[in-house]
Amino acid sequence: MAGGAYVLGSIVAGPVLAVGGMMLASKAEEAKHNAYSNLSIARVAAEQMETANVAAQGVHTRIKEIHQVLGKLDDTFEPLLKGLQGLVTDAQQYWTGEVDYTTLPKENQIGIMAAMMMAKTIKNVLETPILDEQGLITEASGAVIDTAHNNLLEVQERLA
Repeated sequence: MAGGAYVLGSIVAGPVLAVGGMMLASKAEEAKHNAYSNLSIARVAAEQMETANVAAQGVHTRIKEIHQVLGKLDDTFEPLLKGLQGLVTDAQQYWTGEVDYTTLPKENQIGIMAAMMMAKTIKNVLETPILDEQGLITEASGAVIDTAHNNLLEVQERLA
């Protein structure tokens, strides 16, 4: 009788273990597919983050370029502005009515022209958008930096 129970128990246990093993294998296979799916999602996210990082570095570089050119423009504009203030003070003391630009000494004419050019260049740099609607760096922001450098060189040559 004990032997019969043992054989009967073995007969029942075999299929139970087989079914249990198949269920575990099925769950393991599902977990493996989920892991590969998550890996694909993670790779796509990593690529997107790398793209965003490259874009952010580009924006940082462009902002740094703008900051540098604005510093140079300011360094050139500040003394010109002080010269204009002195010219206005002198004009108020010595002239009545309007001052005719063409009658001013040549160095004052050059100073006024240079100050106006620097003011306009600073305004253009500040007003030019860095990014377009898609979040890409604009060509105009690069062009305005080049123009600002050219204007600086022209003013410095005229003032020399």
